[in-house]
Amino acid sequence: MKLKIEIEVTEQARRKLITMIRDGKDIILSTELTGNSNTPKNPYGVLGCVAESVPSSPASPDSSEHEVLERDSLHNDIISEKINIKRLKRKKKNKVKISEDIMPIIEAWEINGLSKMRKGSERFRRIIDKLNRLIEGNYFLSAMKNDTFVRKYIGRKIPSEKIILAIERLASAIKDPLSSVSEKRRRFLKKMSLEKFIFNPRSGVSNLLMYMERPETKVEKKIDEDKFPEATAYLRRFFLREVVGREDCALDGLQENHFRKASKRLNEYYNKNKHRFALPIRMKDMPKMLCDAIVRKMDGRMEKITPFRFCSDYTFDIILPAYLKGQGVFMTSRIMTEE
Repeated sequence: MKLKIEIEVTEQARRKLITMIRDGKDIILSTELTGNSNTPKNPYGVLGCVAESVPSSPASPDSSEHEVLERDSLHNDIISEKINIKRLKRKKKNKVKISEDIMPIIEAWEINGLSKMRKGSERFRRIIDKLNRLIEGNYFLSAMKNDTFVRKYIGRKIPSEKIILAIERLASAIKDPLSSVSEKRRRFLKKMSLEKFIFNPRSGVSNLLMYMERPETKVEKKIDEDKFPEATAYLRRFFLREVVGREDCALDGLQENHFRKASKRLNEYYNKNKHRFALPIRMKDMPKMLCDAIVRKMDGRMEKITPFRFCSDYTFDIILPAYLKGQGVFMTSRIMTEE
């Protein structure tokens, strides 16, 4: 007689049993007799156990072949189980999707040399989620009332350009020797993560909102040298006329430096790629092309254009090359971007 045993086990126990079978280990399900009832021991997470006797059939010549087929079937099940586990792990490691509104914020944080972020980590996922909620206006809630600034921003949308401005003011407060920040606080701010910069639940303080409202600095940021004044003037005039709506508006030091950096990068980009141009493009044509590329990328939404957008890596690595390629400026599909 043979004993047929059907066992219902947990998922974790099932995997353990498969591993033990694969490694050739013996599995013993013993019982303790208590009166007339059989109570199975439970070393493998057994949920239920049913046993019945099955008449044994005489050995046949094909029995060994059946055993081989059963072992092959079990081996295939084990391989299938491993593949499923690997697929689940790969799903967990999927890259975080970053929208066009969020990308310049992450870039601004990295460019200004603030605390490093490990992309793909759980913290990075939380940061992206919080930035999205800030822009959508559903991050600051009524429970976050400890901070004076938080009360003002409950339910309000915060555009990406304001977040970038706060990040730049934070970087300026850390790096500027003339700022009013103490050395101790300077070290604290330098180590602060972007997640804690947005809002620190332990202290109930949002440094993001604080730097949006009033930066910790006594002086304006030092203005960089303007090596290409004509290109800078064109970019500045375009921004004030088309985005701000008035050309007599004064820019602060950070904003002015963005346009001067943009004209410098534009000149470097032109010199590096002009030998690949199929059209007779001159350097003085490049500022207009840069503005047109940004406007097209923003789909005409002028309120999305910030001074930082003119000089960012994303603009010179993605936006401008794609626009020039679409306009037939390059001789081939290969585009040389700034290294």
